[in-house]
Amino acid sequence: MLVDANRPLIYLGGGIRTKEGLAALVSLAEHLDIPIAHSLMGKGAVSDDHPLVIGMTGFWG
Repeated sequence: MLVDANRPLIYLGGGIRTKEGLAALVSLAEHLDIPIAHSLMGKGAVSDDHPLVIGMTGFWG
């Protein structure tokens, strides 16, 4: 499903704070070249300098 998506996006929340989960997620994003957006609680989990990070979505959704 993810591979067949036209415009996939990974939305990162605060629940991804485990080292293993975060590494797996970033690896998947890099492998499939999928941009990463984050919530307020997910901010900083992946560096804003990472080329796939597009930033935080709107504060209210």
